Amino acid sequence: MSAPRRRVAITGASGIIGSRLYSLLSRDGWDVVGVGLAAARSQGGPGRDAAAETHSELLDVDVDLADPSVAASGIFEGCTHVLHLAGVGAPDASFDAVLRGNVVATHNVLAAARRSTTVRRVVFASTNHVQHGASKAADGGPGSLDASRLPRRLRLDDPPEPDSFYAASKLHCEALAKLYARAGHFEVVTLRVGWCLYDDPSE
Repeated sequence: MSAPRRRVAITGASGIIGSRLYSLLSRDGWDVVGVGLAAARSQGGPGRDAAAETHSELLDVDVDLADPSVAASGIFEGCTHVLHLAGVGAPDASFDAVLRGNVVATHNVLAAARRSTTVRRVVFASTNHVQHGASKAADGGPGSLDASRLPRRLRLDDPPEPDSFYAASKLHCEALAKLYARAGHFEVVTLRVGWCLYDDPSE
């Protein structure tokens, strides 16, 4: 007897990472549901056009995750896993932008997952920017580096040092996810994403 087919919802499925995971998980036998805002655009990346990296055709559910109705919508019912990749990804984003696009949206995603009777695990995409504040160049922006302020490699158990409003919002979302996990609603895995190498690691 074959094992039951697993079903995963990917928020931000139209983006750089989400679109690749949508294809890979589908090929691996998962039922995949792409969730996100059709009008949204990928942030792109070095040498990458944002429009070219936006795959709205992978969105099975067109929704603004910051809308308060999402929390009680039952959007994840039937899914065993949720990969929460959607959000504001620009390190120089304003406080208002990350408050709505990251903090509020992540709260709604977690609340919707809790409302579901089927979700067992939520994977949350955070960022390595939550650890780079102390090593940021004095006259540089988020992501800049002053090697003299970094005496050794960073470790996951180092105290957080966000370098921007964006990083601070992700750190808050990590805490929200941990709150739900500790309450026993579902298992949470947080990934502090560093960089996306696209399809060609030489890029």
